Amino acid sequence: MKTKKILLIVLTITAFCFTGCFSSAPKQPAPVPVRFSFAAEGEKAVPITFIQGSKVGVMLVDCDGVSRSSPAAGTYWERDNLFPVGKPLNLRVYVYWDENRFGERRRGIFKCPPLEAGKEYKLWFSGNLKGGKIYLTYSNVTTLNYASSGKPQFDVVYEQIIPPPPK
Repeated sequence: MKTKKILLIVLTITAFCFTGCFSSAPKQPAPVPVRFSFAAEGEKAVPITFIQGSKVGVMLVDCDGVSRSSPAAGTYWERDNLFPVGKPLNLRVYVYWDENRFGERRRGIFKCPPLEAGKEYKLWFSGNLKGGKIYLTYSNVTTLNYASSGKPQFDVVYEQIIPPPPK
């Protein structure tokens, strides 16, 4: 009888301590999205959104050899980054596609033409293992539609051919 009372007291204290510990743990706020800028301080910059779908897309690796640093605690980098205007850029990118359930990707340099101040851009990849194209468009383009002749039916700012890999 005495051991049952002691056991009950010990269980009650233990349950109280664990309940207090779990309920008083501070909740972490949701991470905040922020834009990374490759422009120097005071330099005009515009955003480029890198379009990443489930089957095909393009991801940024670095800009003119400069990679994004780790984001500050409680934040993460958005897919659109800020780039300086008025000068050509070398964007190292991965292009990827999902062909026959096997994900493939290739890394290369996209030779971005000088960007215009006040504009917003998107960077798209269209292709597969046999090659394709990277398209730089304005941000108002929502999909890459093609005519039956294969010509793009969207405004293209610049396009770069991705040749098939060497054999």
